[in-house]
Amino acid sequence: MNKMMIVAKNLFMKRVKTWGYWGFVLGPVIFMAVVIGVGYYVAQSEDNGDQVSEQIAVVTESQAVEDVFSQYETPSVSVIDPSTYDSEEAAREAFNQEEIAGYLVVQEQGDTIQSTFYHDGLEQEAARLEDTLTQVQMNLRAQALDIAPEEAMRLSEPVNLATQEVTPGGDDQDPFGQFMSQGLTIISNAAIFFFVLIYVGFIIEEIAREKGSRVMEILLSSVSATEQFFGKLLGMLGLIFLHAVIYVVLGVAGYAYISRQAFYQAFLAELPADVFAISSQLGWIIALYFVSAFLMYLSVSAFLGSLATKAEDGQKVVSPLSMFMMAGLYIGYFAPAESVLVQYASYFPPFTPLLMPMRVAAESASLLEGWLGVGWTFLFALIIIFISLKFYQASVLVYDDTGVLNTFKQVRSLRKSNQNAQQQ
Repeated sequence: MNKMMIVAKNLFMKRVKTWGYWGFVLGPVIFMAVVIGVGYYVAQSEDNGDQVSEQIAVVTESQAVEDVFSQYETPSVSVIDPSTYDSEEAAREAFNQEEIAGYLVVQEQGDTIQSTFYHDGLEQEAARLEDTLTQVQMNLRAQALDIAPEEAMRLSEPVNLATQEVTPGGDDQDPFGQFMSQGLTIISNAAIFFFVLIYVGFIIEEIAREKGSRVMEILLSSVSATEQFFGKLLGMLGLIFLHAVIYVVLGVAGYAYISRQAFYQAFLAELPADVFAISSQLGWIIALYFVSAFLMYLSVSAFLGSLATKAEDGQKVVSPLSMFMMAGLYIGYFAPAESVLVQYASYFPPFTPLLMPMRVAAESASLLEGWLGVGWTFLFALIIIFISLKFYQASVLVYDDTGVLNTFKQVRSLRKSNQNAQQQ
């Protein structure tokens, strides 16, 4: 095993054995499990509450009405046998004694139905009762006109009206598909910001602690700065890979369970056929932007960590980087995707992983632009890795208690001196 892999393995094993790492990995999972569990419990409680059916009475002398309401039942209301109460007074007395939640008085006058619904808190049921009585009245009039019930049903058959939301001047599109794409990018942007900052903090803390305890001097006596740099990057990428594998396994297990539930099948039936095709393409773009963002910011953080003289300086070093990333995140969240600011900022490589997916989701950029942005950010990440390596080599053994900025100035002077010496 070469020295670079030894550095990567040591960093990986050191972090993976800490409670902090597993708290970071499993914390969001536990939080989501609690939120979903509480939501499921509340939904089940509401469903059980909805299953409590109120009873109402029907007072009528019409045989047609009795026949219809003898089989009437909705999720919230059931009808007592219409022959139970033969007068309005008897039904009112039962209502006053809270034996029933309401009563419907129906009179048949020729081919017309006259009705009154007395109730306490059953407003939502009135429309259903009205529809049922309208059907009874239609059958009575069909009989009077010598029309078969089947023909009468055809006369009242509703028109099938399809709706499509479109943007003026734009092409027809499914709004739900766009909503899913935008939701995916919002979540992914927050995840990129959160996870990158956490792992950036890890690597800066590691390097700053080694410099502060003078361990770095011992390590560099046997391992070159280049091997240290790439070994630490590989170790961090290994931690990120393990993190991703855990989430993928949990996600697959969760999907396998949810996909068998009836509510999920009903949800899928309402979705457009191509919604997942669109989201999957965007998902691949976002995944690659994840990788490029980690490569860019981890390499920069390795250099920034080398500027710290002691472990306490780690937070000072990571603050500018976090503010820089937050600026990109805020531009994406609060500026319209069609604005000039977002369009130009999305081509700035450090901001591209945060802004380009949002533009693709909002259709202010094409999928081709999204893929080109992926290639551009990976190329820029390689350039950043090379530049960070050069500064890391010059700064890893520089100690200056006057501050990080002075350390950076000293490193620049040292690099220029080394370059001049090499040219001579």
